[in-house]
Amino acid sequence: MSSLDLPQEPPAIIESNRAPAYWPSSSNGPSLISVENLTVKYPPELPSVLHDVSFSLGPGERVGLLGRTGSGKSTLAMSILRFVGCFLLKDVSIMLTGLQVDPTEGRIIIDGIDITTIGVHDLRSRIVSLMVFSKALSTDL
Repeated sequence: MSSLDLPQEPPAIIESNRAPAYWPSSSNGPSLISVENLTVKYPPELPSVLHDVSFSLGPGERVGLLGRTGSGKSTLAMSILRFVGCFLLKDVSIMLTGLQVDPTEGRIIIDGIDITTIGVHDLRSRIVSLMVFSKALSTDL
């Protein structure tokens, strides 16, 4: 696979479909984040990494993702920011930060906007994700 074969990240800004200045505001109903039947594959020819994941989070709710190694925690978190990318190069799996793969099926809606319809700058500049990798945290919970 040459560098020309690698998928390109979506546009940072889509002028014809900008998120409103107040987005996300949590004023459009009970769900601030809604994940609907999300299925994610890294390369299309490989099996799904996430399978039909659905949930909703309301304004002010906080969530923690806990699970075994390889259970999809990072994939789910990175899918919300459209930062998912993994390719097999010479039989070695390498995570390529900044490359994007949109859901194979389903969608992620944040405050009424499907995140695949806006530029990645509009999305990432307004969403905060705190990732804590701590064995002590999982032991305490």
